[in-house]
Amino acid sequence: MLDARLLPIFPLSMNIFIAIGLVLIISLLIANFFERYTKLPALLGYVATGLLIGPPGLGLIDNEMLDKFKFFFDVALALIIFELGRRVDYRWLLREKWLLITALTLSFATFVALMIFLFYLDYNTPLIGIAAAIGMSTSPAVILTIVRELKAEGQMTDRLITIVAINSALAFLIFSLYFSLLHMDYQTSDFLWIFHAFYLVAGSILLGLLLGWCSIALTRLLIKSQVGHTLLIIGFIILAIGFSYLFAFSSFVVLLSFGMASRNLDKAYNIIEPDFNVLDKWFYIIFFVFVGAKLELQYIPQLLPTTLLFILIRFSVMTATTSLLAKYNGMTYKKGFCLGAGLLPLSGISLVMVYHTLSSYPVLSGQLAALLISVVAILEIIGPIFTRKTLISSGESKLIKE
Repeated sequence: MLDARLLPIFPLSMNIFIAIGLVLIISLLIANFFERYTKLPALLGYVATGLLIGPPGLGLIDNEMLDKFKFFFDVALALIIFELGRRVDYRWLLREKWLLITALTLSFATFVALMIFLFYLDYNTPLIGIAAAIGMSTSPAVILTIVRELKAEGQMTDRLITIVAINSALAFLIFSLYFSLLHMDYQTSDFLWIFHAFYLVAGSILLGLLLGWCSIALTRLLIKSQVGHTLLIIGFIILAIGFSYLFAFSSFVVLLSFGMASRNLDKAYNIIEPDFNVLDKWFYIIFFVFVGAKLELQYIPQLLPTTLLFILIRFSVMTATTSLLAKYNGMTYKKGFCLGAGLLPLSGISLVMVYHTLSSYPVLSGQLAALLISVVAILEIIGPIFTRKTLISSGESKLIKE
């Protein structure tokens, strides 16, 4: 669009184009430094960029500008979740029953352990359900980024990705249900809460299945071209975001179901595997920079003991579960432990979930929100390091062998 102004308007201010350009250039330079001179994951360079130029650092990009990034964040998240769903083969999962049992046991054990911990800290019951749901979720973005970076493939990597898909879907569903319960405490009835729970779960899954079926059907009408199929899938991903907002569904569950359906219902292999390539990389950078800019580090010193205990409980339950069930998954105890340790990264989307709760119920803000923000801040930094280390230790990285 052409600008008809003859002279700049003073005082000069940041606009979305300058912000995006700064984000891409600075994040790539910092990530390149991380890759070249350290053994840290490149994605930490993107998070560091957000911390540096966002409100926690120099403030070059303020909260108002970050709100304009929300569209890119939503699309980035959608691409991540869709790719996660594409990697889950439900037929293989049904054959590997112990993997399904492991994923469910790990998820619910983590949720219950965090619920008990927060209960003894005397927090409100609906709130501890929300906090425990946030705490049980592993970051799909971190896992997929590091798997790609290391070109990791193998037994543990496949199980890691599948557990993340199940774990994250359960976390989002439980969060949504507890959020509805919190809403019920203020203004609705038991019947409406039960109805909403059914509507949320069934509606989200059905919408994802419908989008998957439609995408498969339409690819039959297109020339067999990877570019054409990729553009079609991107169109459906954006539709999935829009319909999720329209019908108040869980966009995470919709997109995960869509990704799984587009793979598992496509028995004739109509869809050529989407190649998001540079677009995917660009949105991943935006995602992690956005998360880094949203991190708030000021709460960590005052809540450090409680924060570390929260992280220790989460880590202990995950590693204990995967280690104890390792032999049933055909894995050594070492690989079982590595599998649990690799799940340490907490989803950056957790920040959005925290802020969503606080914006809806500002009266509930306080120490619990500060605790969750501190947990996310620490795990967003150390979690990717654990995942990278465990994938290398498992011997499944094609780039690096210990």
